Amino acid sequence: MVCKKCGCETLISDGDWLKCPNCGANFFNISISDELSATRKIDMIDSEADSPAEDAGSKSGKKTKAEKKAEKKAQKSKENKKAAEKINAGDIDLKAAPPAAAQENNAEFLQDGQLAPESESNVYDEALPETADTSEVSVKKRKKEKKQSSKLKSFVEFMIPIVVAVILALLLKTFVFANAVVPSGSMRNTIEAGDRVIASRIAYVSEDPERYDIIIFDYPDDETQAFVKRIIGMPGETITIVNGVVYYSDSDGQLYRADSSFVTVETATGDFGPYYIPYKGEVISVSGGYCYAENGAQVGSLDFLTMYCEQDKETGEYVVAQNLYFCMGDNRNDSHDSRYWDNTYVSEDKIIGKVMFRYYPSIEKIE
Repeated sequence: MVCKKCGCETLISDGDWLKCPNCGANFFNISISDELSATRKIDMIDSEADSPAEDAGSKSGKKTKAEKKAEKKAQKSKENKKAAEKINAGDIDLKAAPPAAAQENNAEFLQDGQLAPESESNVYDEALPETADTSEVSVKKRKKEKKQSSKLKSFVEFMIPIVVAVILALLLKTFVFANAVVPSGSMRNTIEAGDRVIASRIAYVSEDPERYDIIIFDYPDDETQAFVKRIIGMPGETITIVNGVVYYSDSDGQLYRADSSFVTVETATGDFGPYYIPYKGEVISVSGGYCYAENGAQVGSLDFLTMYCEQDKETGEYVVAQNLYFCMGDNRNDSHDSRYWDNTYVSEDKIIGKVMFRYYPSIEKIE
């Protein structure tokens, strides 16, 4: 038997014990009884302790605690790595609780009360701040984009009614209403100088102009200008003015005095006429540089043909193209109207609209 401590092969027998002369260690003499020998049992225990854990585990067919612990740590490491990848990819809401595996790792301590330095919880904890920053930037970016989108949407919603209103205003101004500023006092006291009026462009779509209508029209001597006057003479009538009083006669020769209730309080003066007003379709003849109606009344110079007539392709005759009207201002003594124009008449197709309202300086209907 050999000394277990120093390896001395010479042991001294002392009853049931053997003593090493070299180091003084005592051993039970197994030669007495192998089954009862304590030394034998100690040797067996020492032999098991010195053998690798994997050999013992393989002999018993079961995993040791160290193997189970290593497998458990490896499994947790995999779970934590997957969780970190999901967080980085944005699949996991950082505001939610961390994965269960990470919670368990955060609570895992060694026997001396210190956190394991290489614990997988550290992997989670290290990945979390970086991921949180990334997610926070992403959230801020989305909020900024949403805010910009909201501002754009608000701007579009704000502009749509304005654009629609402008389009409607343009359409109304072009096809329905006409706006005019009266620059002079020729229509006093009905319309004062500087008044702003609205005329209906569609007033004569289904109806013909009537006597005493106030109209906006293209000035016959310069169609770039718009005038506002009142219709006094109708097609086919003859207008005569005596001492400022207007008379008109129809095609039958019946004489009438025109209404003057709208004329200024200042007494109208002057003698004018007679003015015959041709009607649409009337044949106009020319003699000596002047134009004459069918009843023989002179209606103007040769400019009349260019201004108001069309030539019949078959007969070569000049025919009045549109109904014509004789217009005057209510301020008879201070109005540049049909009495003084080179082209005496207002053609129906040159009428822009019928004046309906005054909107400045006050809003009221104009009769």
